[in-house]
Amino acid sequence: MNNILKRISQVSLTATIVAVVALVGCVKKPITQPDKVILGGLELIEGTTNKYQSGINDMGTFIRVFSQQNWSIELEFPNPDVQNWATLGRDSGKGNGEVWLSYSSNPDDSRDVVIKIYFDKGEKTIYLTQLGLGGHIDDPKGWLEIPETPESLAGSAWKITHYVPDRLGMRNYTVLYDTLKYYPVWVAYPMHSCYDGGSGRTDEWAYNPDVPIAYQPDMSEGMRNGYDRGHMLPSAARYVTKAANEQTFYYTNMTAQRNDLNGGVWEDLEGEIRGWSNYNGSSRDTLYVVTGTVLKRVDIEDTVLGTVNCRGKQIPVPKYYYKALLMKKGNGWKAIGWWFEHMVETSYRELEGSDAVTIRELEARTGINFFANVSQSEQDTFEIMTWNSSDWGFSYYNGSKYD
Repeated sequence: MNNILKRISQVSLTATIVAVVALVGCVKKPITQPDKVILGGLELIEGTTNKYQSGINDMGTFIRVFSQQNWSIELEFPNPDVQNWATLGRDSGKGNGEVWLSYSSNPDDSRDVVIKIYFDKGEKTIYLTQLGLGGHIDDPKGWLEIPETPESLAGSAWKITHYVPDRLGMRNYTVLYDTLKYYPVWVAYPMHSCYDGGSGRTDEWAYNPDVPIAYQPDMSEGMRNGYDRGHMLPSAARYVTKAANEQTFYYTNMTAQRNDLNGGVWEDLEGEIRGWSNYNGSSRDTLYVVTGTVLKRVDIEDTVLGTVNCRGKQIPVPKYYYKALLMKKGNGWKAIGWWFEHMVETSYRELEGSDAVTIRELEARTGINFFANVSQSEQDTFEIMTWNSSDWGFSYYNGSKYD
């Protein structure tokens, strides 16, 4: 009897082992993700696979790591005289991750950094060159359209410049984006006939590749809350190339805007601005524009309107919208501001000179110093300029409204 039981046990054990081996043989091996590293929002230097170029006034970029391993990052600066001009937000991680590489605008010659990423098995190297004024034509005082960043937003707002991808060194626009409240504080950009073209409107709604998705609302199917996706930099102002127009459809260039403003007097003003940038008396010149939102004024007791839900994220409804304009006039300047209260019914009315305010009044209401790269003496002159129809004028009054 004992021999029979022993024999049965041996047979059962053998069958179990065979079954386990067969089961193991059926288990699929996990798919291994190849390690990949890119720099978000920057263009690869033509003909290379790991060499990137950054603009003069860029303030940083994301190192995006795609891996299933542990990894660490080190920076090397080839030029012994130009060290530590870039810093890492963190230097290690596991799996997919993003690391902010921080640096500042570059007033000197172009500079290089070698970014080395070490994995448990293997490593990758990326080369980044930031252009500098020493080898690039630009205004050494800085771009005239860029305002100062309010101190209250220094910890939460990111200043990001987008370049026209297929026009080396040609800036598209700069956005000051609040990553805590998910909205653009202002967007600053130049207007000139060089931005005209035939690309047309792309409607390529997309997340801004330079900002983590976690900090952006999903506007792919509209606001879904009764508001328009209101452009800060209008699509129609960037027809120079398809890529330039696509950048105007980043969600960081959008706000929750009433249709009666977006499709009414605001649209009229955008058309006038395109006209003013293409014709300045007898000559063409650059028009510097800041388009901004205000949640509440800083010069009076004021309250915010609140937020609306945009596919899971609460985004603010601006209480006011404004535009600040600056343009050369002979040896001097002409400047004007525009101010609109968002929740006041505009009934698609026409644009009026009474909507205009001085730049100084805009600064008082917003707490922002506009056109800060112009000398203070010149600012003191143009900041108090009032609406003058001979300087600007409205095109649609004689039936030629811009589309």
